[in-house]
Amino acid sequence: MRELTIDSFLNRPRSEIQELGAGHSGALCFIIDQARQPDALARLYGLGQPLEPTNLFIGTEFEALAEQGPIWVGGASTPELKALAADLCIERNAGLCLVTSDMQQALTHARWLLKANDGTGGQSILSYCRAELWAALASTVEMASSQLIGPWSAVLSPAPKHVGATSKRWIAWRAGTDRPSVPPSTRFNLSPECSVAQHMFAWVYWVDEHFQHFGRPQGESLQRIVANLAFLSEHRISQGRHLLKLSQLICGSLLQARPDVIGVLESQGAAYLKVQRLADLPVVPLNNAASAQDEWSHHGTC
Repeated sequence: MRELTIDSFLNRPRSEIQELGAGHSGALCFIIDQARQPDALARLYGLGQPLEPTNLFIGTEFEALAEQGPIWVGGASTPELKALAADLCIERNAGLCLVTSDMQQALTHARWLLKANDGTGGQSILSYCRAELWAALASTVEMASSQLIGPWSAVLSPAPKHVGATSKRWIAWRAGTDRPSVPPSTRFNLSPECSVAQHMFAWVYWVDEHFQHFGRPQGESLQRIVANLAFLSEHRISQGRHLLKLSQLICGSLLQARPDVIGVLESQGAAYLKVQRLADLPVVPLNNAASAQDEWSHHGTC
């Protein structure tokens, strides 16, 4: 497996829906996560145009959860409907756009992907239409990519809006030439690296949502901020309001190399009390990080 980095993700080809349609024959379809877009159906029906959405949980073992089940919008027939479905995907990083030449096989595959072997001996529901999870799946499957994309010709997932090289709204994931026409009988197997990648990409999208708050980071500064967020989360400091309060500390040097930070995180007490103490710590300027690293190297680096 190639090394998975934030840069390799952000440097993936980006696209717009018009480019996807021009490069592939077939119907445009959308999968929208109702948990993130609870008013999606109301907005779609509000257009007053012909629409037959499908709840992917209906007819599966997850039917009891259908109110939060992902919505399949197949073959959007008008420019207005396509534009709204695309916006619902982009907003809150809540969906995928795909092209298929066989609508029924594509829908069957979308349902097949809902459940996967998670590597623990059990199985999990996959909210794969969420941008960070799709990116993790598509970045870590390698040889199993034909199983992931199946009969879909190409997939677009929402790109971060601020970090990255271009302003195009979607990241493009293209199908290979060797792919099954129908889902295989076995379940999709999650890669061991998928969970780590999902958490990393989730932090990238979260920082993107708070881009100004974290000083418009790119490149190395973004990687350092994500590493610091992940480190705090590992120590149960993960609520957004707490992390925003610590933004100056997070934008500084690597926190896992600071004994004072580790001392607070490993101490007794509620998370909000630790946040207060962390907020009072000095921010180590980046130009001091190299010398500090020599002194604190026994705590490890990112």
